[in-house]
Amino acid sequence: MKLRSMSNADVKNNSEIVTETLKDTLKKTEKYKNLYKQASDLNESLERIVEKSEKKTKCLESFLKKKKI
Repeated sequence: MKLRSMSNADVKNNSEIVTETLKDTLKKTEKYKNLYKQASDLNESLERIVEKSEKKTKCLESFLKKKKI
């Protein structure tokens, strides 16, 4: 079996490529993490709005039943 020998320049070049790829991947991961958090926060906010709306609807229904409208 013949082993391929790499020069120091090849190793350095490949290391730089890997480093840049990892940095880019980390940036993208942080971006998607932030987007996920924003979506989660928005979902929680919408859930609170829906709950308030449901409470108001129940109160209005109760009021209308009392008034027999």
